[in-house]
Amino acid sequence: MSPKKRSISFSTRVIIIVSIFLLLMDGLLGGLLMMRSIRKMTSIVRNKVMEIANTAASFLNGDEIGALTIADKENNTDPYRNAYETLSKFKTHNIDNDAGFAYIYCLVKTDDDRIVFSVDPSEDPSEFLIEETIRTDAAVKAFEGIAGFDTQSYVDRWGDLYTAYAPIFGADNTVKAVVGVDVWASWYKNEIASNAIMIGIVTASTIALGVLTAVFITRKMRKKLDSMSKEMDEIQGDIKSLASEITDPENLPTLDMSAVKEGESEKGLSQLKKQINSTKYVVKSYIEYAQQQAYVDSLSGLGNRNAYFGLVKELNNKINGHVYLNVAVVVFDLNGLKEINDQYGHEVGDDAISIAGKMLRELFTKEVCFRIGGDEFVVVQQNVYEKDLKEKLTHVEETVDKFAKEKELPFKFTISYGYAFFDETKDVRFKDVFNKADDKMYKQKESYYQDKNARKYRKGK
Repeated sequence: MSPKKRSISFSTRVIIIVSIFLLLMDGLLGGLLMMRSIRKMTSIVRNKVMEIANTAASFLNGDEIGALTIADKENNTDPYRNAYETLSKFKTHNIDNDAGFAYIYCLVKTDDDRIVFSVDPSEDPSEFLIEETIRTDAAVKAFEGIAGFDTQSYVDRWGDLYTAYAPIFGADNTVKAVVGVDVWASWYKNEIASNAIMIGIVTASTIALGVLTAVFITRKMRKKLDSMSKEMDEIQGDIKSLASEITDPENLPTLDMSAVKEGESEKGLSQLKKQINSTKYVVKSYIEYAQQQAYVDSLSGLGNRNAYFGLVKELNNKINGHVYLNVAVVVFDLNGLKEINDQYGHEVGDDAISIAGKMLRELFTKEVCFRIGGDEFVVVQQNVYEKDLKEKLTHVEETVDKFAKEKELPFKFTISYGYAFFDETKDVRFKDVFNKADDKMYKQKESYYQDKNARKYRKGK
């Protein structure tokens, strides 16, 4: 088989694969657009009809409508006439109107729990206080005080309809009647059908364009491979330059494009794929390294504020989702850091912060320890017993002293701390647990300074 024939065979396979892929993707896209269209149309209809129903209900007197009798209609009393005129302002029954609205009317409940028509200003009105409406879930809920919209259309003597219901409350805040607003189901279905036709046309056009594009791309493939070869060389050079600045990288493989020759496109793509995967692995490792640096405090070696607030967000999501949590928060704060900086210099103060970080890494795992301020640290321990936590905290002072001696600091410094556990009966967010621990820490710090001042006073005497 000649090189030319191999090239044609490869191009044909590319076109077939791309065409099938585009067909599947366009079919999926068409289905998704159709579902979105249905949801959108339903939302538009529901919102418009519900707005009319709620507005009409707000203008009506529930006590008057709930008390209407057949005599009120026959005598055209003021309560009946007021309700009739109010509904007439919203009345429409034109199936071709822009919004698709059909009828508006009032419903009431009889003593035997039937739902019947009340005031109805349509040209073909229902039988006043006699004719029953089709009982839907939305209608029943409206009499319970919850406005709603039918999820399924129904057919009665006026046509195929969807209906929105809005309760009309009386002076005692009970539902006295309900406003019903109908919308033509045929209008809704015609809108969906129109959208389906449009989506079908767009889908077919996209498939045709995709096939033509695949043919064009195949013919240009060799030139693109050459261009990609040069770009890969440049990318590798940039990666090596970056690597030399942040770490000692392994030797990166050299891109070999010798296989990308006339009639050897398939082999060239295979080689290029291997090279891209190799380079991607190296880039990923450097990205992970950079991300690690973005979440680690360089002075203490603990997680920084970014890492801390990321964990806080995760825990708040669990709290909001009512997930059981066994979480303890410990807040640490160096005592007298300002005096240390003033007396010995900020470099020694940084040493104190570094020692605090070492202490926390030794007593806890560094993944749960964070430096969130100048001399403020937080430990977020999950799935821990209080007795175990208290045991660890008893070693804070001796661990700090150990690292301070290794550093040969010219003074003794201490750390105040306070802890608290998440209480699902009282705490509604992570901040509540933190505040409890923070308050305990400040009480301990206050006690420390009181003792310190007392010692100074006795020494002065």
